[in-house]
Amino acid sequence: MGLPPEFAAPSAQLRREAANRRAHERYPLRIDVLLIRPDGARAFGRTTDLGRGGMGVVYASPIPVGTVVAVRAPLPGRRSPKEFFGTDARVVNCSLSGADGGFRIGLAFEALDAHASEQLARAFIR
Repeated sequence: MGLPPEFAAPSAQLRREAANRRAHERYPLRIDVLLIRPDGARAFGRTTDLGRGGMGVVYASPIPVGTVVAVRAPLPGRRSPKEFFGTDARVVNCSLSGADGGFRIGLAFEALDAHASEQLARAFIR
């Protein structure tokens, strides 16, 4: 018995095609991020990579492809929990990863406002 189709991992070919479609380069980054699901459930995940267009996250449970989640990440060097990078992102892939100890979730940022885009560039992408 496998995962339902909405959680199915894309084939290697589809992953290569998706990587080729990325408009922005991704950079390795390991930080904790809070994901807030549409039902209000909140849980932390750990990023695998980040770029101007999205991020990869390892998360404890699967999230269906197409789901929009709120992403909150602490800004490096900031002490206040009120200072964070925040945006909405759509789940574009989700696959079980035993090596990572959870589900690898690919997130594409929905629409970064000017403030979030500036935070992303200044804090995470050099």
